[in-house]
Amino acid sequence: LGMQKLNRAEVEMVLASGSSLSGSDLSEINLSGIDFSGTDMSSCDLRYTNLTGALLDSVNLTNSNIGGADLSSASLRKAILKNADLRWAILKNADFSDSDMEGVGLLEAIISGAKLQNVNLADADLRRTDFSGASLVGANLADSNLAMADLTGANTEGVSFETCNTYGAKF
Repeated sequence: LGMQKLNRAEVEMVLASGSSLSGSDLSEINLSGIDFSGTDMSSCDLRYTNLTGALLDSVNLTNSNIGGADLSSASLRKAILKNADLRWAILKNADFSDSDMEGVGLLEAIISGAKLQNVNLADADLRRTDFSGASLVGANLADSNLAMADLTGANTEGVSFETCNTYGAKF
C-alpha cells in the first residue's frame, strides 16, 4: 500500500477531523501557515513542501522525509523529529526550542537565525549545515557530526562539543 498523496484542502479536512497524517505524501505542496499542532505526522513525505510560518508545535515527525522543504519562520516547539531527514531544508528563523531531533539529518540545511534552545541533536548529521546566528543555548550535540558546519555568530552557551566531529567547522 503506497502513500496517499494529499492536497492542501484534503490536509485541512484531515486536521479538522482530528485524524493522523502519519504516512501521508504531502510532498511539493503549499502548506504554509497551517496549524498542525499536536498532529501525528510520523513517516510522512514532506520533500520540497512549503511549510513557511506553519505551526508544528508538539508534532511527531519521527522518520519523516522533509528534505528540501521550506520551514522558514515555522514553529516546531517541543516537536519530535527523531531520525527525520531534513537535508537541504530551509529552516531560517524557525523555532525548534525543546524539540527532540536525535539522529536527524540536516546535511547542508540552512538553519540560520533559528531558535534551538534545549534541543536534543545527539547523533545528528549536521555536516555543512548553516547555523549562523542561531541560538543553540543548552542544546545537546553529543556524538553529532558538525564537519564543515557554519556556527558563525551562533549562541552556543552551555553546549559541549567534546564528542562532536568539528573538522573544518567555523565558530
